[in-house]
Amino acid sequence: MKRIALVPSLAYCPLITAHAGCMGTLPNSRESIVAAFSSEAQVIEVDIRVTKDGAVVLAHDDSLSLEYGGKAKLRSFLWEDIRRHAASSAGSALLDLEEFFNLAVELGVTLRPGCGTILNLDAKEDEVLAEAAALVRKHRMESSVVFTGLDRKGIETARRHLSGLRYFFNADELLPPSGASEEEITKVCSVASEFGCCGINLEWTRASRLFVEVARSRELPVMLWTVDREEDMRIVLMYEPDSVTTNRPDLLAASIDVNFADLSK
Repeated sequence: MKRIALVPSLAYCPLITAHAGCMGTLPNSRESIVAAFSSEAQVIEVDIRVTKDGAVVLAHDDSLSLEYGGKAKLRSFLWEDIRRHAASSAGSALLDLEEFFNLAVELGVTLRPGCGTILNLDAKEDEVLAEAAALVRKHRMESSVVFTGLDRKGIETARRHLSGLRYFFNADELLPPSGASEEEITKVCSVASEFGCCGINLEWTRASRLFVEVARSRELPVMLWTVDREEDMRIVLMYEPDSVTTNRPDLLAASIDVNFADLSK
């Protein structure tokens, strides 16, 4: 499968991925999606889970706050029950994946005419993949969507259900907290390639310039998450990853500008 092109060919410039809930908004809400599309980000992340009846919804946590107190597993509810009975603080914010796709198209037309925004679906459970893939194909969003959130077990499931779609390997479990050796990095890349991944998604503190170089030599783009402090952004940009995930796309965009200004001196 063709690898996803995340880096311009003429000069290094990482894509900015807006984390779900960027700019202080409620994660996965309509407000957060609008904020992401209004920002400098080229990639918009949302979290996805599946309900009892197979509806794909935007949610980070696996449980919902109930109207009269307490919590219950999201997968124990039908989607229409969630709409009716979830507490207003959570229920009013919940969108399903089809609503997200429709909103993304609307915001793309109004806020980003002519720009090809990438939609990053971060799977919080492997069970969501088959239903999410069906919706991606139904809405003909294949060229606009990438999946993340997939560990070693997750990419096995992805290989069965995401044929022809693009998905990244969340490789943290195969790496030490910091300072991975070239041998360890090569092993991660081999696993990613074996299971058809188009790249690697990694917590930034486990990354290094060596990691990015080895992965890129294997045609595997690297996405790093989640970087919110300016001093950490400066470190991460030295690694030259293909994308950086942040809750502050404004700060990251400014850091990228400063980084290029320093390089041009």
